[in-house]
Amino acid sequence: MAYLSKKLTVIICGVFFALIILELGIYSGGFITSFLREQKNIASVKKSGSCRIMCLGESTTAGQYPHILEEVLNNRNIGVRFSVIDKGVTAANSSALLLTLEKNLDRYHPDIVITMMGYNDRYILYYKDIPESGTWLFRYSSLYRFIRLMHTHILKKFKREGYYRIDEDNLEPKVIKMVNGKKPNKYKWLFKKVIELDPKNEKLYIKVYREMDKSFDIEVSLKEILELNLRDDRAYSGLGFICQSNTRLDEAEGLFKKAIELNPENDWAYFGLGWIYRKAGKFPEAEGLFKKAIELNPENDWAYFGLGWIYRKAGKFPEAEGLIKKAIELNPENDWAYIVLGEIYSERKSFEIAEGLFRKAVELAPKQDNWAYTRLGFFLSHDRQRLLESERLFKKAIEVSPGHELAYIGLGLLYQKQSKFFEAEGLFKQAIKLDPENDIAYRALETLYKEMNEKELAEEYSKKASKLALNEYSPLAVVNYRKLKKILDKRGVKLICMQYPMRNIESLKRIFIEQKGIIFIDNERIFKKAIARRGYRDYFIDMFAGDFGHCTVRGNELLAENIADVIIKEYFKK
Repeated sequence: MAYLSKKLTVIICGVFFALIILELGIYSGGFITSFLREQKNIASVKKSGSCRIMCLGESTTAGQYPHILEEVLNNRNIGVRFSVIDKGVTAANSSALLLTLEKNLDRYHPDIVITMMGYNDRYILYYKDIPESGTWLFRYSSLYRFIRLMHTHILKKFKREGYYRIDEDNLEPKVIKMVNGKKPNKYKWLFKKVIELDPKNEKLYIKVYREMDKSFDIEVSLKEILELNLRDDRAYSGLGFICQSNTRLDEAEGLFKKAIELNPENDWAYFGLGWIYRKAGKFPEAEGLFKKAIELNPENDWAYFGLGWIYRKAGKFPEAEGLIKKAIELNPENDWAYIVLGEIYSERKSFEIAEGLFRKAVELAPKQDNWAYTRLGFFLSHDRQRLLESERLFKKAIEVSPGHELAYIGLGLLYQKQSKFFEAEGLFKQAIKLDPENDIAYRALETLYKEMNEKELAEEYSKKASKLALNEYSPLAVVNYRKLKKILDKRGVKLICMQYPMRNIESLKRIFIEQKGIIFIDNERIFKKAIARRGYRDYFIDMFAGDFGHCTVRGNELLAENIADVIIKEYFKK
């Protein structure tokens, strides 16, 4: 009996420790890296009599050049000891960095703050604190949350068995099942039948405008309803979704507002209006509308997704994760939710989970929506063993949505990596044709022509890219840079603004009306000179911005050396 008890104890302990190891494995990339970086920051603070430098930035700062900078500065032996504090945050925008600035200043008491930020503000535009909820274990255990997500998905799949019947009482799920993975226009009759039976079905309209081509016009039936009853709020919201699908956003906005005016409890109208405001950059308004939709209908998965999208783009990952998982729990076929959840896990460096979520999105995505293919294509393009699959995904994205320039850029960068220069050139030019304001495509052509030794063409596209780059900082980044300076001025902390590698310093200088007291670091000249000698791959791991990306060790060493030169010359006057 004692033997069995001992054996059972060993088994239980083994399972317990296995779960701990698995949990640590999921979090190992992001959590351990962040923990070690913070331990180093704390150690730096304890060094008395040193000059403290705090580095702010995104993924190009977090775990990148700061630790090298401390070593480089101390090796200069100028009679000053240096402590460098790394406060870079992956996938953050300038608002996220400012949100914790005062707390970090109080904790670390830096003499100098170096910033290299603003690029993410073009894509990550809004940040606001919301309270965390849930127990400590469930909030922080990735393993628990992932198992719960998969359990919910599997459970709902079993529950749906036998649910799809060809009868007029329940045609909507039949429609959705029929079009998944097929050409939806073959099933127009099913869409029409559902609309005949329930012409005010907003959820179906969302599916329609994502699945169908523009030739399928359901506006007529909705307008006929309004001719009979001008106070039918659901007909207005249905029309709003159709107008939104045709990029008639002003018209859609008016229709959603009319629907809300007629019925303040129409949750889909709040969601539709919030999605328009999201596209327009009115993020506080969008947040309020998504919250209102959830309040009115806690089963509205798209409202949870919309709110989660905002918080994820803000770098508020725990809150975003909870909202996106709730959207999937309510609707396991919401492919956009899987994409965003995959991005969250990717940023945590939980790559296996992220890949599974991206693949699930590809499985579920409407065949006229290319974002799932494009996102998985970019994810796989960093693995040399899977470049062929990445290529197929980018090609599929272009096939299903020929007007989306990002897939052309992704495929072009893939070909450039494989030295297929002429194919890459054509793809980058097609991206520019689709979006003449896309500076990433211009930068990509600049780097391509340099690799091809086409110096005149490289210079031509460099000038075009630089012209666009003069306005590269979003209004949000401009506001936050100026806020940062005011905060540091009040505390007597020196501000050093650093430009990204390969980018023109003038666009950064133009942010400040009054440049007094700011030291600027220009990385363009030294990187272009170094790359002319050794090539891009010696200095960058990837090229996510077209002309620069995350630095290699050599690239971060070059950054650190340049920063050290400027600090010693401009700050210490030596």
